[in-house]
Amino acid sequence: MKKVLWSLPLPAGCITRGVRLEERKGREIVLSFDYEEDDVEGTIRHCELKFQSVVHFRTTYLPALTLEMVSTSYNDVVELQSSDILSDVVVSMSEDVKPRNYKHYRITFDDGPCYDLIASDFTWIIA
Repeated sequence: MKKVLWSLPLPAGCITRGVRLEERKGREIVLSFDYEEDDVEGTIRHCELKFQSVVHFRTTYLPALTLEMVSTSYNDVVELQSSDILSDVVVSMSEDVKPRNYKHYRITFDDGPCYDLIASDFTWIIA
């Protein structure tokens, strides 16, 4: 079961440079990219997809992409409401860690990569 949280506003072919992954303080991971608006001026927008309190992430590139990865999350940030990855990560966390409401987020771009993140929250900014 999945829940779509965010969708790429235009086709992935409008991304002008590849997606960049940045690790920030506080275990925040940001996927950022620029895309060209479908307007006369060709306006360039900057998008940041932010995942907070990340405890696990995985990147899967084109040769290893599965049909399931693409079909569940192509151009969408989705929350996978039950997943083996989420279960495994939560079970492996030490007793000292205060449990948060961790979620499994996923997004797949053209030809990959597919990003899987176990995090407590997700937000986005388009400028």
